Amino acid sequence: FSSSITSPSGGRFQSPRSVFYYGRGGAHNLSCVMRFEPNLGERVQLTFTRAKFGGRPCATQKDARTGRLRCVHNLKLSNASTGVAELWISEYPWPGVQIPRDCMCSKLSDPQIIMTLTSSVVEVNFTVTLMNITQDFNHFNFEGEYQFISTSSSEDVENCLKFKKERRLRGSSGYIELRSPMIRKSDDINEIFAEKLSSNGVTEVTPTVGCVSHPWLVEPDDNTNNFLYLKIKGYELPPTKWQQNSFKCATNNRIIVYSGIETREPKVVCPHEGRPTNAHRIVEVFSDGWNHSTSLSILNPNTRSFVVEFLEVEPGNYWVSWLEVSKRPLLTATSSFVMSSSTIDCPYRCPELNACISSQLWCDGTWHCPSGFDEEETNCAFQFGVPVLYVAIGGGALIILTMLIATTACFKCRQARRNKRKKTGGNNHRNGAASRYPTNPEDLYMDGKDSLC
Repeated sequence: FSSSITSPSGGRFQSPRSVFYYGRGGAHNLSCVMRFEPNLGERVQLTFTRAKFGGRPCATQKDARTGRLRCVHNLKLSNASTGVAELWISEYPWPGVQIPRDCMCSKLSDPQIIMTLTSSVVEVNFTVTLMNITQDFNHFNFEGEYQFISTSSSEDVENCLKFKKERRLRGSSGYIELRSPMIRKSDDINEIFAEKLSSNGVTEVTPTVGCVSHPWLVEPDDNTNNFLYLKIKGYELPPTKWQQNSFKCATNNRIIVYSGIETREPKVVCPHEGRPTNAHRIVEVFSDGWNHSTSLSILNPNTRSFVVEFLEVEPGNYWVSWLEVSKRPLLTATSSFVMSSSTIDCPYRCPELNACISSQLWCDGTWHCPSGFDEEETNCAFQFGVPVLYVAIGGGALIILTMLIATTACFKCRQARRNKRKKTGGNNHRNGAASRYPTNPEDLYMDGKDSLC
């Protein structure tokens, strides 16, 4: 369903009613995707009027952490034996970047309104598995209405394009500032987020209602070899704490972190105000594939990216920082005499993360490693990161070598002088002996004039 001048601004949609898509027609599984594409300056409002899921052991509940709908399956029964029947609503804030939002899996009695907030593309995914031969569209179905709602003027559309462009970030490091200056009192979080008029983040243009809730996409410069390390001051609200009063959080604001690939269980963070320094509570996240290899990174360039969404409800000021890291390389021994692998240390690293960082971040005056290892004095002798220890060792070796050369030169000089003196002394001795005894035989006889006393 696309919005255009020639097409209506709204209409109805429903699940397929052909029996051949269901168990009675011979199919065991069904996957149906409906795509809604509004124009710039528009957003989609979906109203589900009815839905049936074949009585599967699953309930649609409101997630107290985010205010969105979630599917709660019966933990005593396995989905592999009972099958799945779910209706997922997802958004695409950027091409290829999917954010699953709401999920329904139990019979719908009252209309359910879903107001999308951020994206120009919305998908409804209806999935049913393990149908038997008696089940058809009377057991699994849904109906609803869609509406393309214009929220911006032509000038606002241009601002929105610039606003969304500024929320696509990449680089060796950076941060996002999330500001929430306005107080909301509505109990319906969907409506809260739909009516937002204030922006979040670092210096940006004045946003409009249609794009104010647009999330941030953080990408590594090298999405083939590098990963992202993301840090938020606060603590995680795990998926098991989705019920009301099952967790404690001092604020109603939330920061949601999605991996670059589809994830239906993102990290929901109860944020604390201020920068994420070495505080007591810090949420640390590595992008997908850091702790285990994955083949999806080859197929999807966004695998190692993060999507950060800020759910603003009340005043607050929060920070999200990221750091581009790479794994420390392994040198695998090929020699038959060496049976193990040895780790090569990278020159610019964070030991506590066991990761390499960009040389541009080394000793630049800002802590990037959690421990501040990249700014320690012992690592910052020169701006290129030559450690003082290495300089001291080299300087000491140079001094010792100079002293050895000087000592050797002095010894050689003294030895030469001593040899010269010995040679001169020998000649003088021989000359003295010659003067004491006459060498001419005639000198042995005295003249007659001589007298002896």
